[in-house]
Amino acid sequence: MTMSGVDAFGIELLLHGADPEVAARVRGRMGLTTTKGGSRLDDGSAGGGDAVDRDAVDWDSVVAAHRDRPLPAGECASLVARSDCPRDAALVLVAAMAPGRRTHATDALEAALRRGVVTPREVAWEAKPGWSAIRTLEQYAGVRGGELLAPVDKVLGEAAELLPGNRGSTGAALSEDDAVAAWLWLVAHAPTYPGTFPELCARAVEVGRTRDPHRALALDESAMPRVQGLTQEPWTAHSPAGMLGRAQPRIVARVVAELPMYAMHGFIAHRLLAARVVVPAIRHMPALAGTLAGRGRPGAEAVDELLALRMPHVNGGLLNVSPDIATAHRIHLATRNDAPECVRLSAFDRQRFRHGPEPSGPADPVANRSALAVYGHHPDLIRAALRAHRERLGTAGVLRGLLSLWQCRGRTALLDPRVSRLLTGASADIAQAAVRSPLGYRRLRAALAEHEAPRALIAAVRRAPAQAYRPFPRSFWPVLVEEHAREPLPEAAARALALHPASPEDFSLPICAADSDAATALARRSREHALAALRHHPLPAAEPFRRPDRGDPEVPWYVRELAYENITLREFAELAHPAQRMLQAVESFAPYFPEGAVQARSLVTSRARATLGDDPEAWIVAARILPEFPGTFPELVTTASAAVFGGRAPEPGDPFRSQH
Repeated sequence: MTMSGVDAFGIELLLHGADPEVAARVRGRMGLTTTKGGSRLDDGSAGGGDAVDRDAVDWDSVVAAHRDRPLPAGECASLVARSDCPRDAALVLVAAMAPGRRTHATDALEAALRRGVVTPREVAWEAKPGWSAIRTLEQYAGVRGGELLAPVDKVLGEAAELLPGNRGSTGAALSEDDAVAAWLWLVAHAPTYPGTFPELCARAVEVGRTRDPHRALALDESAMPRVQGLTQEPWTAHSPAGMLGRAQPRIVARVVAELPMYAMHGFIAHRLLAARVVVPAIRHMPALAGTLAGRGRPGAEAVDELLALRMPHVNGGLLNVSPDIATAHRIHLATRNDAPECVRLSAFDRQRFRHGPEPSGPADPVANRSALAVYGHHPDLIRAALRAHRERLGTAGVLRGLLSLWQCRGRTALLDPRVSRLLTGASADIAQAAVRSPLGYRRLRAALAEHEAPRALIAAVRRAPAQAYRPFPRSFWPVLVEEHAREPLPEAAARALALHPASPEDFSLPICAADSDAATALARRSREHALAALRHHPLPAAEPFRRPDRGDPEVPWYVRELAYENITLREFAELAHPAQRMLQAVESFAPYFPEGAVQARSLVTSRARATLGDDPEAWIVAARILPEFPGTFPELVTTASAAVFGGRAPEPGDPFRSQH
C-alpha cells in the first residue's frame, strides 16, 4: 500500500487508541513502521523532535552556569531539544532571561513544549526564576490579529489569581494600601527573585501584610537589576505590565502612578495590554499616549475606556492599529464640530492616515481608518477618502462625505476642484444640483437620506459587496433579514454582511453554516457559530504553531473556542471532520494545550475501542479508509465496524457522553 507521510502519520494517530498487540498486528499487515521523534506536523524550526545526542551533557553544570549567567537563546533551545534533557533542567533553561534576548526569548520554551518535556502550566507554576518564566509565556502567547494564544493565556490568567489582591491569593484579604505595597515590592524584586512564581507572589503578600502602615508607599528601585548602571533595559525585559493587567483596577492605577517614566518603555514592549493598564499609563505619561493606546487589547470595553480619555493622540493611536468598523466610526464621529465633546485628530495622525499604506481590499481593516473619515469633520481626510475609497463608499458614502464637507466649509467646499473632479455618476449630479439651489444643503440631506434608507443600502450591497464595510443604522438589519429571506443576496454580498460586527445572529448563523470562507471568522463570534462551523465545514489542515516572528501563522479558530470552553472537547471529537484532520488537529495543539489533547485522545480511544474492539480486521479497515474518509471519527469507526461485523456487532454505547 502506497501512502503519503501525512496519511501514515494519521493512521499512527488512529492506532494510538488500539491495544498495543492489535496495533502491532495492524502495522505489520499494512507495512507501517513506527518512527521515533517529532510528529510529521513538526517542521523542526525550533528544535522540535529529538535532537541527535552525540555527547553526554552534565545537566547540573549547565543549569548552574545558566542561573549564573543566562546562556544564549539558541544554545538553550538546542539543549532543551535533546532527548536526554531532563524536565528539571528544561524548567530552568526555558525561564532565565538575559537582557537583550527578547527577540528569541521563547526559542527554548517552544522546543520544550514540542518535545512535551514540560507544559505551559508547569512553566508557570514550577519554573525558576518564576518572573522570567511568566514573561517568557507572555511573549510566546502573542499571535496575529490582536489576540493571545488562548490555552497559554488561560494558564497566565490562572497564575494571576495568586497575585496580591486577587481571589486565589492568600493576600486577597489585604487592604488596598497593603496590596499596593505588596505589588510595589513585587515589581522591584521580581526580576531577581530566584524562586517560582507562586513563591514570589506569596512573598509579596507577606510583605504587604507585615508592612509599617505609617511608612509612605514607594517603589524601591535600588532592588532592580542594572545594565551599565541603568535600569531601563531590565524594565523592558521584566516589564510588569502583563500581569498588572490581571490585577484589580484600583490597585493597577496606584501601582502605575508609582513607576518611573522609563518603565513605560517596557509597557510598549508588550503586544497587547489590558485597558486597566493602558489608561493609567497614558495618564502617567501622556507623551506616549498614541503608542500605548495601540497596545490595548481589542474589545468594546477597552475602546470605551480609551475613548473616554478624549485625547487626540489616543484616538489617533487606536486608528493606527486598523480598528473595526464600529471603533473607527466612533473616532471619526468625535471629530465633528457638533460632537458633545469634540476630539480632533492631530496633524501628524491626519498626515499618516492620508499617506499610509493602501488597503489590500475593501475588507482590509486598514480601510476603516481612512474610508470612514466621511463621517467626521476633517476636510483633508474626507477628500482622501473620496479619492481612495469610492468603490467602498458607494453613492451613499460619497454623499455622506459631501454633507460633512458642507458642514465644515459651506457650499464652496463642493466647488473645490479637489472634490468636484472626484465625483461621477449620481453623486456628481446630486452635488451640482445642491450647489446651484438656494436650498442646496436641504436637498443634499434629502438625497443622502434616500440613499441611506435600508432597502437602498441593501440594493447597493447587492451590486457591490464592498459597500457592506460601513456602519449601518439599527433599522437596517431587520429589513436585511426580511429581504434576504424574500430574495437571497449573492454569496459575496451575504458573506460581507454576515462578517459585519453588528450583523445579528439570525442572519450570520445561516451564512456561517453555508459559507466555509465566512465560517472561519464567524466561528469566534459565539458558541452557536462555532458549532455551526464545526458541523458544516471541514477542518483546515493542521500546522504546528510557530512564534509570530516566524511568519505569524494564524491559530485555528477551534483552539480558542476549546480553550475558553465555548465548545467542549467531546463536541470537537464527535463533530469535527474529516476524521484524519481531527486527529492531526489534536496533535498540533498538544504542545501548548496538553490538557485538551489528553482529554481528546481519551475520548477518541474510548470511542474506537468500544466500536472496533480488539479485532485487527476492524482496525485495518478503519486505517485504510481514514485518509480519504470525509466524515467524523464516530462515523469512521462505525463504518469500519459495519464492514467487518455487519449486523453481528452490538450497538456501542456513547463513550463520549459517559466521559464528559
